[in-house]
Amino acid sequence: MEIAPKEKNYQDVGDSGLHKLLKEIHTGTPEEIKSSLTSYFDETLAGAKSIQQYHAMVMELLGAMYRFAAMNEIDTSGEPGAGDDKYDRLLQLDRGELRDIVIKKAVFFHNSLSSARSTQGRSLVQDAQDYVRDHYDNPALSLDLVCRTLGLSNSYFSSLFKKETGKSFVQYLTGYRMEQAARLLLESSEKSYIIGRRVGYEDANYFSYVFKRTFGQSPSRYRSEHMEQKA
Repeated sequence: MEIAPKEKNYQDVGDSGLHKLLKEIHTGTPEEIKSSLTSYFDETLAGAKSIQQYHAMVMELLGAMYRFAAMNEIDTSGEPGAGDDKYDRLLQLDRGELRDIVIKKAVFFHNSLSSARSTQGRSLVQDAQDYVRDHYDNPALSLDLVCRTLGLSNSYFSSLFKKETGKSFVQYLTGYRMEQAARLLLESSEKSYIIGRRVGYEDANYFSYVFKRTFGQSPSRYRSEHMEQKA
């Protein structure tokens, strides 16, 4: 699973211009959406042989947009002009006004999708962080394991995690393990290699190496210095 795979419901649209527009709503920017819609109105709709055909084509366009919104569970209640897009109302607008209304609706759908992706993305990152907190003592904990657990591709999750936290997943996992190791060094008298195992490091030498790289001193030195400060 990537994120909200249902969003790709523009694939079966036959009209190439309409296909491009729905793709822009899905993955483009507001500027690209405006450009695509302006071109659609100036090129495709300009070929209408009568005002009736023109309005029919606009309604077909709006219908495709609303089907796309419904399939992606977009709440349309707060969209621009909600309740004012009845057929007889649209017939009273000139072409420029009609185009502007459609553009506003398309950008609204795009922003709604972007907001949903952002919210879901934060939730997935939180799930991953919770998983780390619950399983950091597992030596097998890795990016692959978390992605399999969450049902995400490695590349997608890595990009999402870095975007949301500013760190790679490995950096976050290592940092969390080191925080726990430092806490255990001060709260217990266990040997450092035992503490290393408790935070997911089976190799004592590697644990000491990572700890020193993180804190600038060995686990034993870290403990003695901080105990001296408390004395």
